[in-house]
Amino acid sequence: MVPMTSAWLPTLAAAGIPTTQDAYSGDNLGAFFSTMAINPTNLTRSYSKSAYIDPLPPRDNLHVLANSAVTKVTFADNVQDGNKVASGVEFASSASDTVKTVAANKEVILSGGATGSPHMLLVSGVGPKDVLDSAGVSVQVELPGVGQHLQDHLAIGVSWATTEDTQGTIYQSGSDFSKSPEFLSYVNCGTSYVNGSYLFDGDESFNTFVSSVKATLNDPATVTPLIPSTDSAVAEGYKAIYQSYTDKILPKAGLIEILFSINTPGTITVQTALQTPLSQGRLSINSSSIFDPPVVDPWYFSHPADAVILRQALKKARSFSLISPLKELLGEETRPGPSVQTDEDWENYARNNANTEFHPGCTCAMLPRNKGGVVDASLKVYGTLNVRVIDGSVFPLSMSAHMMAPIYGLAEKAAELILNPPTGSSSSSGGSSSSNGGSSNNNNNSSAAPVRASWVAVVGLVTGVLLSSF
Repeated sequence: MVPMTSAWLPTLAAAGIPTTQDAYSGDNLGAFFSTMAINPTNLTRSYSKSAYIDPLPPRDNLHVLANSAVTKVTFADNVQDGNKVASGVEFASSASDTVKTVAANKEVILSGGATGSPHMLLVSGVGPKDVLDSAGVSVQVELPGVGQHLQDHLAIGVSWATTEDTQGTIYQSGSDFSKSPEFLSYVNCGTSYVNGSYLFDGDESFNTFVSSVKATLNDPATVTPLIPSTDSAVAEGYKAIYQSYTDKILPKAGLIEILFSINTPGTITVQTALQTPLSQGRLSINSSSIFDPPVVDPWYFSHPADAVILRQALKKARSFSLISPLKELLGEETRPGPSVQTDEDWENYARNNANTEFHPGCTCAMLPRNKGGVVDASLKVYGTLNVRVIDGSVFPLSMSAHMMAPIYGLAEKAAELILNPPTGSSSSSGGSSSSNGGSSNNNNNSSAAPVRASWVAVVGLVTGVLLSSF
């Protein structure tokens, strides 16, 4: 911990935000210090590789191919029960590298994240027909929802100068404390989640806001421009997400994360982050090559309610500067400064200065297929027999949380589902009806004989390919 963090919880309590006794109970409202997945010896994050793969002993049934990009998922000529059968994946280290093939005996699992997984599906011919046609990709499965429903957390704050020691100041000092595990395991852990009634100073004002948001859904003239697709299924999915948001999430959930940011020398920032945006963007492609970046249009602030919620949060953040014990640590407000006063000022400040928290999701949303869904309840891609997506892209709604824990939880449940499928389901064999492996796609330009694996897990475009057998 850093000494100035002692001001966080008392200040919020005085501002009407109680300290929660258990932020991980399923109700995250209130103030707390979050746990961190930080290696205290070197101030680096723990992540899925260091947490799940590095501790494993050597094993014959797992191979990690680093610095390789999956150029596409290959599909066999045969169709089973109306679904395309993935025979494996092609991969290469660069656009000029010789393409190599891995044949999948059972499944292909995409875990490339909210950007990587839809990108891989699109260059493999799974996605909206108009997007695939314009990129020169042959359609394998027409699935309009691939790349749609993109949602992200946006953050912006109010900053003040300080002469007190921040985390950044202490880190620069090189003191013994700056090298201690206690210090190196702390990164902006002071947190709070607040609901709409708090942001809008009471239920009456907040209920008026909620009513206006609900009215938008019932007016085609206002809701249609908010949907970044003309496909009717995608439009129905947007409306379903919107309805769930307004009925179940908006009234009670933590709409804003408030963060005590002290990692910059000489500066204290109270950061506010939008958790459940109504704005939805999309991801598409304009090239058939995985080595060309996808086209990402997040459509930030396309729904005006997002700017209104951030406006209310920023006004609350400024008000904390008048409350002890935080106010004794603060000097002059440096951002946005005293010129920002009106609601319009705050909304313009938010629109022009907010940045991503790097929490994108929902681009392969688990929704019914007729609502623009990409995966079903078993995480299988519609129209395929044996392709799953297991990452943050499958969530249909943005969560009031950072993404690590929800994604790890999803992955753990998915592993159980794959290893112990529900009664009546069966593992699929890739490629042809042969049970011992997948056949190569007729369009496979690989010059090498395919390697075989029971499961091919694609964990990222650059990170690598995991091959596993049981």
